[in-house]
Amino acid sequence: MAETPGGIPNRAWFKASEVCELAGIQPYVLRSWESEFPSLGVSRGEGKPRVYRREDVELVLRIKRLVVGEGLTLSGV
Repeated sequence: MAETPGGIPNRAWFKASEVCELAGIQPYVLRSWESEFPSLGVSRGEGKPRVYRREDVELVLRIKRLVVGEGLTLSGV
């Protein structure tokens, strides 16, 4: 699968495990960020796992850069 210059595979949907791998974060961190940022993640239907759009992956990477790289708190993001 082709990747874009940012290193994100060029496709529309990602599983939580893929988002965590791309961002280098643990699943509990992703779930925590979902509670802070309700628009993060899209449910594919009742009883099915959450999936993430490409925009969500970009947002997760941005949050990580701000929190880890620049030392902001989640409330500062």
